[in-house]
Amino acid sequence: MLTQDEADSLFAIQKRFEDVVDFLPLPEPGQDITISLVSIDERETFLLDVRHGQLEESSPNKWRLQLRYGDEVLVRIETGGPAHHNADDAPTRRLSRYAGQRIQTPHIQIYVEGQDRPWAFPPPDEFTALDDIVVTWREFLDYCNVIETPTLIGGI
Repeated sequence: MLTQDEADSLFAIQKRFEDVVDFLPLPEPGQDITISLVSIDERETFLLDVRHGQLEESSPNKWRLQLRYGDEVLVRIETGGPAHHNADDAPTRRLSRYAGQRIQTPHIQIYVEGQDRPWAFPPPDEFTALDDIVVTWREFLDYCNVIETPTLIGGI
């Protein structure tokens, strides 16, 4: 388990795709891809998961993008999926506003030290078009400090 300072530092450093590509195909519904990232100094490695949820009439735009360090999810954004229930007890005063709440999608989940799973929050203003995976892809990678990103291609 990471300390909060470690998680925050890992999240903040610049990252790049380990294998440089210009284009990246979108996963089909019900599929996912995992991409290796590396810090600019090449001392740290990360995983970027892209999950395209099963298409449903009630939720045709179901995506999950997440940045992991090993098994720890540093940050995740979800669209079209289920609500996330935060723990009843907030480990910090900053989180108390969201304690015990069910956060509907779209939402962002962020690593919190000592918690079994990330905490969910409404998406920050950096995300401008969560119904558009191509825009969300770019904004998520910017949010995670990933540089030199490939363009997503394929049908949605």
